[in-house]
Amino acid sequence: MTNMPVLMSFTSGQAALDMEQESDEEIVRRKLKVLQRIFKNVDIPTPCEAVVTRWSQDPFAKGTYSFVAQGANGLHYDKMSESVNNVLYFAGEATCREYPSSIEGAYLSGLRVASEMSMHMIEESRMSVLAVKAVKAKRRSLRNSGAAMLVDSI
Repeated sequence: MTNMPVLMSFTSGQAALDMEQESDEEIVRRKLKVLQRIFKNVDIPTPCEAVVTRWSQDPFAKGTYSFVAQGANGLHYDKMSESVNNVLYFAGEATCREYPSSIEGAYLSGLRVASEMSMHMIEESRMSVLAVKAVKAKRRSLRNSGAAMLVDSI
């Protein structure tokens, strides 16, 4: 956090595709011009920094984000977020019912998946420890009963 005010602008549709052809400086200038029209009696300062994204040119996003289609509901987001046999996990804003189509949803879903994977690894470790304890207890029982034992590596 910078403790500085942040202004964010979102352009969509054909306007976004057209704007992506412009320089960062021209895009910022146009956005400031809109602000000046909205706040006529306010001196709009030039930002000290500007970050311009071009989603349609991003090889991973390709300008897309999720939305709830007609006939769909939040349960579909939940279904998209389920792991496959605790081996394949899914994260991203399309898996976050509470904050879909947003950076917050992408971030929170990453935390969710990290937590799920950690919990699965802890459970697997706990099960391994229990299995080793059970084998050792069985060995002791066999040894105490005087039964013959096979040598193993545990």
